[in-house]
Amino acid sequence: MRTSIATVSISGGLDARLRAIADAGFCGAGISEDDLLSTPLSAREIARRVFFELIELRGYSGYGAINAPIRLAAQARHKPQFPD
Repeated sequence: MRTSIATVSISGGLDARLRAIADAGFCGAGISEDDLLSTPLSAREIARRVFFELIELRGYSGYGAINAPIRLAAQARHKPQFPD
């Protein structure tokens, strides 16, 4: 089963929260706008840590159904990379 969790559910800096999410075995993370605006991490650095997908919900019905096979394949290939 593929699971994800929102970063707002965990305390600490974004990098520490992403590491905790990956270590706990989650396959994805919901990252808030506030997280993105307040972190020194670049989008590339975040994408190395978690599977990254942007979704625009305006005018879109069927939330993810069309691209589900592609998203699941990409998630399966993603390997989190954290600097030591």
